[in-house]
Amino acid sequence: MSYKIALILNGDRSLSSFPSACNAGRLLSKNGYEVTFFLPIDMKIDCVVECAEFVRFRRTRPAFMGIFKVLVTHARRYDLLIAFDSAELISSGLIGVIYKIPFVFFSLEIIGSDQIKTIKGRIIKYIEIFFSKKAAFIIVQDEVRKKLIKNTYEIYDNRIFCLPNSYIGIIKKTTNYLRDKFNIPNNKVIVLYAGGIESWAIDRSLIDAVCEWGDEYVLVLHGWSRCGYLHELKPLIDKVNYSKERIYLSLDMLNEEEYGACVSSANIGLAWYKKDLSENVAKIGLSSGKCASFLRCGLPVIVPSYLEGIGELVSKYQFGISADNEFKIKDAVALIMKNYQTYRDNAFNFCLNFLDYEKGFNDVLPEIHVLTRRKRR
Repeated sequence: MSYKIALILNGDRSLSSFPSACNAGRLLSKNGYEVTFFLPIDMKIDCVVECAEFVRFRRTRPAFMGIFKVLVTHARRYDLLIAFDSAELISSGLIGVIYKIPFVFFSLEIIGSDQIKTIKGRIIKYIEIFFSKKAAFIIVQDEVRKKLIKNTYEIYDNRIFCLPNSYIGIIKKTTNYLRDKFNIPNNKVIVLYAGGIESWAIDRSLIDAVCEWGDEYVLVLHGWSRCGYLHELKPLIDKVNYSKERIYLSLDMLNEEEYGACVSSANIGLAWYKKDLSENVAKIGLSSGKCASFLRCGLPVIVPSYLEGIGELVSKYQFGISADNEFKIKDAVALIMKNYQTYRDNAFNFCLNFLDYEKGFNDVLPEIHVLTRRKRR
């Protein structure tokens, strides 16, 4: 007898940029489940999840209504719903209550009170908390996030599982992807920032700081930019690059394989976030997808010292350096390059021991087995 699981994701980026969702689908399929992804109609499917089906829905406001409309017509086929984030949780919660289908809340973002500015937002948050208490269990990324969601949603410890936002296995092979793309000489050290080139994540201080870097170092900004923020940064980048190329912009949307090649062609990963961000980012811990992608490829990382969770891990396991601000990044780069192979080995070891997605997912699988079989009774 085959059990069916629906994975519901309402993200605004391509599917491969949500490794927790992609890899959950792969491992569920590997363990004999029939997997269906429910995705927005405009989400690009740029990774392979063997044997998975895909159902599309239109984005609406509020977001959970579009998801709910599609789930209503399909839900009774499924033995379990796995909801990624708020709108998906509310939709799955409604369906779960109506049709008595168990649902799991796989939290990728934790929106705290510091981010809610409207009455509508507070109402939606109240509904989200209501259904989080109805969920069979909740998945977060580490103990820091577990404490945050426990306090935000008032959930008991035994209903919260930790599973890092990461990948299956490591990539040891290096490539020349970025060097070939931008004609970067082999004697230059490539520091790679990958992710949102957006005002919530980085500010002009990062660009200004590169002016103080030695000539042997270059920065590649790879990712996406919305709301015109890149247009604000471009004149600053052009100014830094006036006499020589120090900053390269890599804005191509890469599929999963291409992204791995991109990351593995760099020397150091810059998992940077600016100061004074929401609690969701300040306590990012192992939910940082960029950090996981760097470590998977053996890149030593540089992280802000003011982020809770990740800085302590960097210090303890020596897979990188934490820096107090953007202008200290150059010192961190120099320290890493003095003992590069040790940092690289530590990055791989940390990834294998603590970040491998399949290892963590195996702790969750028994709970999923129980839920799906209970539904059929």
